[in-house]
Amino acid sequence: MCFGLYGRLGGSFFFSRGKLGREQGHFLFMTIAFQLALNVPGLREHVNRIMCIQPALHTKSMEVQLRSLIIDALAQLEPRPQHTPVVIIDGLDECEGHGTQQDILALISEAVGTHKVPLRFLIASRPEAHIRESFEQTSLYTITRRIVLDESFNPNRDIKVFLQDGFSKIFQRNSRLLSHVEAPWPGEGVIDLLVQKSSGQFIYAATALKFIGAEFFHPMKQLEIVLEPTRRSSAFSDLDHLYTQILSVYPNPEAVIHVLGILLAFHCPQPPAVIEDILGMSEGEAKLVLRGLHSLLSFPDDDDDVKRVVDEADPYGHFEGIRLLHASFHDYLIDKGRSGPYFIDMPEARAQLTVAGFSLITKWILNIERCEVPSMFPLGCDDIPLQRRHDTTSPS
Repeated sequence: MCFGLYGRLGGSFFFSRGKLGREQGHFLFMTIAFQLALNVPGLREHVNRIMCIQPALHTKSMEVQLRSLIIDALAQLEPRPQHTPVVIIDGLDECEGHGTQQDILALISEAVGTHKVPLRFLIASRPEAHIRESFEQTSLYTITRRIVLDESFNPNRDIKVFLQDGFSKIFQRNSRLLSHVEAPWPGEGVIDLLVQKSSGQFIYAATALKFIGAEFFHPMKQLEIVLEPTRRSSAFSDLDHLYTQILSVYPNPEAVIHVLGILLAFHCPQPPAVIEDILGMSEGEAKLVLRGLHSLLSFPDDDDDVKRVVDEADPYGHFEGIRLLHASFHDYLIDKGRSGPYFIDMPEARAQLTVAGFSLITKWILNIERCEVPSMFPLGCDDIPLQRRHDTTSPS
């Protein structure tokens, strides 16, 4: 990407929660304007003049900053840039305040759609519900292209290279400690295992390398901790913090834990309707409870923009049900030392699933007898809850 953007990068801003100056949206357009002034020939004099006329612009709203320093400045630029400058905004979900995040998208939409500002924006974010809603607005939907960084991009190949390079650096830094170890270290099997556990996400691989290469610790012992399930709590503190942070925004964490528990108790993805029947929820309630977990879960309608061809031989319909995107999230949830209040007791979740399953089967039998229809898929019975919404014979 860096090679492709050479000579075209206008500016970039990387939001990061908890870091002063990098979590406030107020700094975004001032920073981008400064970088554009440096990277776009002829733009600096226009930005300088505007700042001289309005020296208090840094105290103004994002809308005023965007209009004055970027839209108006670019409108005065002659000649226009030969190539459209690219502005990268990464980690939008890390910006402080959901409202601010949506305001940023609305302002960019107006700048591109209405004012025809000669910039191309590349915005990267976790697919949180409120951000997805903003992109689905007509004003943004018609001028954007959504790219889902899933398995179709073959991330495992890049993660493997990333791990190999990271371990090579750790090996070199600790050459005396590892003088008795044959290179390359670790073996191919360990690398492949870590790639598998990454589930297509660099954050797992980066967290593992950071822990293994920590100063004052022996790399081989650190690697053993990462590979041993019962000793992983300290290894992935950064990753655990991220998962806890995502889950902590829910006002009713008990409901989230119940739904996630049922998901884990099933060994394959399930449609939302199945989960709702198991937990006695109303239609649509399961997706509402999990509304903000699009960065951790895959929902049946998540791929509307990227049409998938489902293998008819797939016995579980992995693209038809809700499923966890990351193996590390599963490990986090079932480890009380890591997930704390979000811990899922698997024996309890399986027991709940079993009891609810037998209860539903009993109701079906009673409904069938009452309707006098000798079939597990009765027609004309309005009070049979499950079959009317999805085609399955048993919740288990």
